[in-house]
Amino acid sequence: MKKIILYIAMSLDGYIAGENGEIDWLEKFNDEKVTEEYEQFYKRIDTIIMGKGTYLKLINDIAKDSWPYPGKRCLVLTRDLAFKDDRVEVIHEFNRSYMESLRELGGKDIWLVGGGKTIETFLQEDYIDEYIVTVTPTILGKGIPLFRGEGKQIDLQLSNTDIFGELVTLTYLNR
Repeated sequence: MKKIILYIAMSLDGYIAGENGEIDWLEKFNDEKVTEEYEQFYKRIDTIIMGKGTYLKLINDIAKDSWPYPGKRCLVLTRDLAFKDDRVEVIHEFNRSYMESLRELGGKDIWLVGGGKTIETFLQEDYIDEYIVTVTPTILGKGIPLFRGEGKQIDLQLSNTDIFGELVTLTYLNR
């Protein structure tokens, strides 16, 4: 069965982006080791889930010129019933049976990209199997938090830690 994996970077004070979704503060950490780690992770997945805000940020700011996930199935979770885009499958609400059918398909794992509201939805449903969180030595002071404080307690098991340069990657498994 496919695992749903939250793979994300955050500031030391727990933010995944600035107030307006800015992630430029992460650019200084893009080096050969970070690229290698990302490429290893990317080989593990064949499906990507993200919220509409993250998707719009991706296509309008980050990857304006080309689709960054060729060959991957991409789903966008949004409550906006008018939202349509031929590059992605649109899901208008979290549906456990649909998610189960995704997980039961053969193939590789599922990457839960973000943003904060989408992550919170999956947390409330306790529907994340693995958390891979890279902590950066940056304090943003404000922004979009990784965990919005609206979920429930979920006890995880530390599986791995990696330190490369100034970054620490923590991998936790859902018990």
